[in-house]
Amino acid sequence: MNQLMELGLTHSPPPVWEPAFADNSWRSQAPSLYSSTASTETIDLSGDTAIWVVEAAKKLETLGRLQVDWDSYGGLPLRPGAKRLTLRVLEWLRKDELPVPAVVLGPAGTVQLEWRAKGKELEVELRDNETIEYVKVSPTGEIEEGEATSDLSRKLHDLTNWLRHS
Repeated sequence: MNQLMELGLTHSPPPVWEPAFADNSWRSQAPSLYSSTASTETIDLSGDTAIWVVEAAKKLETLGRLQVDWDSYGGLPLRPGAKRLTLRVLEWLRKDELPVPAVVLGPAGTVQLEWRAKGKELEVELRDNETIEYVKVSPTGEIEEGEATSDLSRKLHDLTNWLRHS
């Protein structure tokens, strides 16, 4: 019935997501809440949820369909902990106006979100063990790498603020 069903997200009736909505009028057609039946995770899509969150959730659902050896090199399917952490990240950042990230499955079953804006690149790997690893690349090519295991919401907001601002 719904592409997001595999994420454990259900809703009624199905939303209409049309990228042609340049004026954010899609928000009035969005369901107020997607709730997860598989865990305690929820993604509130009401009001001021950025459209990139919906697009990223769709991509995550597609990644959840991949089986062992999806990359012909023994790649693992999406790990449940990485999926849960990704859903939390989408919830934490749901109001932030960001470009639609590339949502990539890593060979270990982790999720990588990759943003590019203003000549900058930000890649965040979401691991199964509640850890994020990140790489920031400035317009001049300067690279900063790091890892966070606590206060993940704050760290992600700091990283995405860096991406959005000059």
